[in-house]
Amino acid sequence: MYDKKIIRLLNILLILLLASCSNNSNNYKKQRSRLKKKRGYKETKTIKINDKEEVIDFIFERGDGMIDVDINKLTDGQSYMAGMAQQVDTDGIRTAFEVEGYYKGLYFGKIAYYEGNILRMRIAYDMTPSDGVIEGFIFIKFKNKEPYAYIIIDEDWKEKINKTYIVWGMRYEHQKIFNFTEISEGIYMDIIKDERSRHNKNFTESRGGILVGDISSKEAQNSQINGKTFIRLY
Repeated sequence: MYDKKIIRLLNILLILLLASCSNNSNNYKKQRSRLKKKRGYKETKTIKINDKEEVIDFIFERGDGMIDVDINKLTDGQSYMAGMAQQVDTDGIRTAFEVEGYYKGLYFGKIAYYEGNILRMRIAYDMTPSDGVIEGFIFIKFKNKEPYAYIIIDEDWKEKINKTYIVWGMRYEHQKIFNFTEISEGIYMDIIKDERSRHNKNFTESRGGILVGDISSKEAQNSQINGKTFIRLY
């Protein structure tokens, strides 16, 4: 038979274990509750970008640190995403835009670049700031049938790419330094007016493109992409 003291000790340990499990369950429920509260669209606000006011109502928080850019809201209902392609249908314009990427001069297409098993860069409109992965995307929004590029990048981009240029045009003849205007925590946006003449009449064909990264206009014109990290809308 077990000694009474041992039985008493076992009972105490059992009570403590049950209490610990209960506390952990309560903590988990509180954490889940906090996450649920964070899910949803961030509060609408107006921010000046390049001296023009922009309504920021398109940032959706998932509740796990990741945000989604709602393309339909950003473009005022002009666009939706089909896979990684922006589909546009507005004012008689029906076309699509896509984005591709280069990491340190290496082309990786339309999704992501890995070094071994390590994710280094993503072309994405769902982003997680400060997770060590460079993330960015370029959207086109039409205003009076003129194309404007809305460029959104994350905190990792800002930290890892020292100087970010926006380069655009039929021959990449236009250039500006990216203006890091924070539209959400760790998420930045800049806007340019795309060159209308690089597109055909109904925007179904184009020449040149829009580059965003550590590549200058001169380097782009001379195809000097060795070691350069950038995304390109075409």
